[in-house]
Amino acid sequence: MHTHEGERAKCVYCHAPADSEEDWFPRWMGKYKGIGLLKDRLCEKCNNALGQDLDQVMSRQSGEALNRWRFQIPGRKKKPLANPFLYKAQEGPPMVLVADEVDRHDFAPLRFLDEKGRAPCLRQIVILNSAGKKIPIALEERFTASWLRKAVAIRDLVGAPVTDIFWDAPDDEAFRLPKFVQVSIGDAIPGFQTDVAAERVRMHALDNRGEQREGSASLSVIFSPVYRRALAKIAFHYLLMFDRNITGLEPEFDSVKRFIREGSGNRDDFAVYHSREFVVERRDAKKTMGPRHYLYAESDRKNQLNVYLRLFSRCDPFSMPPMRVTLGKDPFVRRLHRAHVITVLSPRKSGFDGELIQLRTGRFYGSDVAFDMRTL
Repeated sequence: MHTHEGERAKCVYCHAPADSEEDWFPRWMGKYKGIGLLKDRLCEKCNNALGQDLDQVMSRQSGEALNRWRFQIPGRKKKPLANPFLYKAQEGPPMVLVADEVDRHDFAPLRFLDEKGRAPCLRQIVILNSAGKKIPIALEERFTASWLRKAVAIRDLVGAPVTDIFWDAPDDEAFRLPKFVQVSIGDAIPGFQTDVAAERVRMHALDNRGEQREGSASLSVIFSPVYRRALAKIAFHYLLMFDRNITGLEPEFDSVKRFIREGSGNRDDFAVYHSREFVVERRDAKKTMGPRHYLYAESDRKNQLNVYLRLFSRCDPFSMPPMRVTLGKDPFVRRLHRAHVITVLSPRKSGFDGELIQLRTGRFYGSDVAFDMRTL
């Protein structure tokens, strides 16, 4: 960032002194060799606020969160990874995995994706609402009565009966619902103990012999407004990191910065799914292509700055689609092209989840890596 001697760099969002170093590529997606930190662009307050408001949600409610969980990529604090199928389960699952085959139940139980790509059922309680529909609620391993009481109230199920329970079954003994589960549900839902005694509640043992059977499934992920803002932040900070001619304070970026900070404006003007596909070719056919993050910044013929992203691509069975973020007019009259690929290793190597590699744009030969954009 260019400043006069003695002049302190300003935060691009609030113009306070830029006293913070930011992981322009969110740290929750991995620790990558050569990726660097974005300096002299953000103040600590804005950095923390954006991380709390955007990064935390994206890290637990997105397709990228699912792939992070699948590859077991640890965050900076090395806390146990949150299962994206359980995050905010009190309010309703952010991801819904539906088995493709006809289920043996008279409702669709909640499922998750395990490390082997199977779709077993989650621990859950099922309640019959006033319209006669069965509503499942995913349960964490050590849920409490107060937690469940609130989950029931949010779904407008107070006073409704429990019909089914899914819980783990030890392999070496007969299935019995743990006492704390019975007590917690009984404290949250009056009449539960009576219904259990009268055998009006069906118990489903979760094991690989029964309810956790394998099978194909389809995944539904919400392209939420917060997700789009988080995506726009990654794109904008990528540009700031690798185009040192731009300070981020230019008025051309005021609209996208308001969108990132506040969510104001038409979100379709900023972040959308896109049909332009990333094509990366390796000349050495012996080298395998694992999961990748692709980033490409360009100023087009109308002098519009766009950043194309494809995060966690080549991740079967849930490879993320390409996306486009529009940042605004380029303050300079030029044809900017910047391209990078970030490898994803599984397992990790030397404490890193992969490596950042800068790519030359345009199709060319005589090198190990070629990069191109095409319209499908």
